[in-house]
Amino acid sequence: MFPDDLILAAMTRFVFCAGFYSKVIDAKWDSFESAFQKFNPSRCAEMTEERFDKLLKCKDIVRNGPKILSVHKNGQFVMELAEKHGSAAQFFAKWPDADYVGLLDFLKKKDISNHIAASTPKQSEPTPSGQARLRVVK
Repeated sequence: MFPDDLILAAMTRFVFCAGFYSKVIDAKWDSFESAFQKFNPSRCAEMTEERFDKLLKCKDIVRNGPKILSVHKNGQFVMELAEKHGSAAQFFAKWPDADYVGLLDFLKKKDISNHIAASTPKQSEPTPSGQARLRVVK
């Protein structure tokens, strides 16, 4: 079974490759791993607004607000699965192979498609420059 940091890393790679040449993301991947603390789900889930702002300015990664925000939201999702199922990997491993459509429905209900595609008004607020802003909810 894969550790949850690899699941979050794979989700992030898909997010950032959408709309970019994968060679660009591949070339910057070491910097992504460093910027997102090796995709530790807990650390990504607890991303502060200050950290988000720093990542928006980091020239070593793709500086796309909604995509950066998706790492935060997907980190929260992976942590939620881990709390309920022992790990996100266990959750996905136990999902019946014949029920792929059910898995897609589950992810849709969890709003994962919006975490991956772009941020929604619930997830971010636009700034004057049009970049997404992390809204910290306590």
